[in-house]
Amino acid sequence: MSPTQPYADHTTGEWVGEHETREWGGEIRRRTEWFDTEAEARSFSRTGHTDAERTRDHIRFKVSCRELDPVVAEQMLRLSEQDPGLDYRVLFQSAIRRDLSDTVFHVSPRSNRGSILAVGLDIRDPRLGRYVRFVPPSQQAAVYVSDLDEALAGRYAHGDASRNDIWQIDGLASLAPLWEQDQLNPTCWAVLAPIPPRLLTLHHAAIRQIAENGES
Repeated sequence: MSPTQPYADHTTGEWVGEHETREWGGEIRRRTEWFDTEAEARSFSRTGHTDAERTRDHIRFKVSCRELDPVVAEQMLRLSEQDPGLDYRVLFQSAIRRDLSDTVFHVSPRSNRGSILAVGLDIRDPRLGRYVRFVPPSQQAAVYVSDLDEALAGRYAHGDASRNDIWQIDGLASLAPLWEQDQLNPTCWAVLAPIPPRLLTLHHAAIRQIAENGES
């Protein structure tokens, strides 16, 4: 069926879109929705789907492709139901957002231990690192920190765990640094400022490794 033309509802100041479908047996069903813009109303008249419905379909598609965590997707769908005007990017950022903890952790090669003790953690660009082929363009220069479970997993993720230190960072949130949620890994934060050595201590997992190896 050809789409109907949208029209302005002068009582509400909104645009009205109507979409008609023909049911089995010839019955015509008409669905009517109100929109802020004529373009949205015209799109609905043509497709029968609102922007919010298309966004929710895209969320479900991403889950089916295993490109989106089902738990994150469920939260995105709830937020979309509450505010249909939110687009995919806003829904995703809202769903993964966690406030920066006051105690966080950072994994770094043991070879960096001396410089970290001396000057702290500096901003690095992960796109220039050893695992650059695994890093998407969206990853920005920052100090990446996480909770302890993520740090423990990260220590073993890149080969021999004894080659990596876990640094505990206390009092970071109280400094109110600029930070963003890590878009690649929602359990991590990207701190957009250097972290001074006075906030850093080696986590006991690394300390135990030092003792076992007789390191100084």
